[in-house]
Parts: sequence; C-alpha cells; structure tokens
Amino acid sequence: MNIKSSFMVLGAILMFTFQANAIPFNSSVMGIDRTENECTQKCSDEDKQKNKWEELESAKIAFFTTFIGITPEEAKVFWPIYNNFQKESRELHKTTMKSLKAVKELSEKGKFTDIEMKKLIKEYLDNYEKEGELGKLYIEEFYKILPVEKVAKIFLAEEEFRIKMIKMWRKNEGKE
Repeated sequence: MNIKSSFMVLGAILMFTFQANAIPFNSSVMGIDRTENECTQKCSDEDKQKNKWEELESAKIAFFTTFIGITPEEAKVFWPIYNNFQKESRELHKTTMKSLKAVKELSEKGKFTDIEMKKLIKEYLDNYEKEGELGKLYIEEFYKILPVEKVAKIFLAEEEFRIKMIKMWRKNEGKE
C-alpha cells in the first residue's frame, strides 16, 4: 500500500472513530477535501507526509480531549507533558526495537556464543524496562494535573484509538 492510500485509510479510520464515538469530525482534518492536483502541485512528498502526520495528530488530540473529558484549563498543562511523554516513548521504543532486531539477526545468523546472545537479550530487556519506567515517571506528572479517572482514560483512549485504526485499516486494506 502506498503512502497516499495509507493516508486515505487513516482518514476513513478517523472518520469511523469519530462517528462511532459521536465526536464531530471534519473531513478536512485529514485533507480529504483537497484535490489531488492541489496538493501535488503545491507539496513535495515529504511535505505531504508531514502535513498528514500533523493532521493525524490534530485528530488524535480532538479524540483524546473528548474521550478523556479534558477541560481547556487542563489541556494547557496536559498536552505539553503528554507530547513530551510520547516523544520520549517513541525514542525509547525505537531503541528497544533495535535491540530486538539485533537478537533476531544474531539468532538467524546461527553462529553465536551464549555470552553474545545473553548480552543482546539483556540489552533488549533493559530497554523494555526503561519504557515502563518512563511511563511510571509520567503517570506521576499526570496525577498532578488530572483526576485519577481522567488519567486512566489516557491509556484507554490510546488503546481505543489504536484498535479502531487497525480495524479500519484491515477492513479497507484491499480497497484502493
């Protein structure tokens, strides 16, 4: 599936997500109202991808704000902290996946010592543990600015959003 069709699927996913949760959704959030020629003439592929990512993030913010019930006052404090958490989480996850890839590559190579493999497995598990520790640090920050019920909904919103996106992508995967 190419980038254009991937973003079309994401647009459909987001519309489904917002409709299923009775959340107002404007199709222009995903750039659906733009003509292909308009963006082709004005945007490079990198710009298009960046714009789509920003639009997806905006839609996620709208979904989370509604799902969690974040007030405007809470949002001013919550979003900068949450965005930092997401950025740090992505970076740590990349490191964890690199460690797992190293384990896989060594395993597929077939020739390795127990010491080599144990070292890579430990590195992977240490990185995985760091991801959990980061979550524990940020949860304390969230407790400072949101009631416990809303903090719980952060994780529910992430999972709900992710699951709906996956389901819609699978449903529309063969339709181009």
